[in-house]
Amino acid sequence: MKTKYPMPYTLCPMPSPSPMPYALCPMPFLFFVFLMATTVHAQSGSLMGTPVYGTDAGQMLTTRNGSFSYQPMPEPRVFKEHDLITVIVNRSHTYSNNSNLQRQRKIKGTMGLTDWIKFPGLGKLPEPIDTSPPAIGGELDHQSRAKGQLDNSEKLKFKIQCRVTWKMDNGTLHIEGQDQQVVGDNTQSIYVSGDIRPEDVKPDNTIESDRIAFPVIKIIPSGNIYDATKRNYGQKFIDRWSPF
Repeated sequence: MKTKYPMPYTLCPMPSPSPMPYALCPMPFLFFVFLMATTVHAQSGSLMGTPVYGTDAGQMLTTRNGSFSYQPMPEPRVFKEHDLITVIVNRSHTYSNNSNLQRQRKIKGTMGLTDWIKFPGLGKLPEPIDTSPPAIGGELDHQSRAKGQLDNSEKLKFKIQCRVTWKMDNGTLHIEGQDQQVVGDNTQSIYVSGDIRPEDVKPDNTIESDRIAFPVIKIIPSGNIYDATKRNYGQKFIDRWSPF
């Protein structure tokens, strides 16, 4: 027995276990809706309400205009000559060197006189040398061995105020700074210079030493403590020019 259904519904076959062999299937209706549909947006979970899509309707919802905690990045500071910047120096160096030298030299030789040498105006020569000419021999055996080891470890950590001495055409800054610390009879002079980029300077007007290009860091000590540990000029001359 055939059953007639009004359009736009059609009969759709159902799986065999189903008690109903046929069911209503609104295929023409769904096709019509698909043709008439426009852009579909997903559901928004924002507390700001329904977002506005498209540039014609308004501005897109972004973090800048939709977040309560958004903070814009500060604009890079414009530096001029003679401005002060705090440099945080935090550097560590470790150096190790081992050397081993071993040298051996052996020389053996014999020298003999086979005939006399005549010099004008010295008279007659002795009898000719026939049987046993005078001779001399020698042997030199030299051995030397040297072994050295050098371990050096340094760590620098301090702050110093540097001044912008000049500004390059591309915006790079050249900074220089010096500091002198005097404790009793001991003096320690510190000198720092190099090139930096303005965007590397933090908002608190500080910059790390590893952000400095072509850095020059000098620490020159002087005083009683330094004099007690340094080598004098005579010892330096002997260590440099000693042949043994």
